Amino acid sequence: MAQAVRHQMQSISCLLEVRELFVEFHPEWDELFTACGNNCMINIGFIKRICILAWGFFPEDVSSWLK
Repeated sequence: MAQAVRHQMQSISCLLEVRELFVEFHPEWDELFTACGNNCMINIGFIKRICILAWGFFPEDVSSWLK
């Protein structure tokens, strides 16, 4: 589950990086990049909810689950 959260966070980071390359030339795409990032955050919320249902909590620091 920690890896799933990490991958979502990495996806957001990559989206922001690519957005910076395109936004100057295609400002109309900005809302699409924002929507993609928001979807990643929604997925993280779902993952956290599953963890809470399964184990009763979600750690403040997911890196502790990656050891």
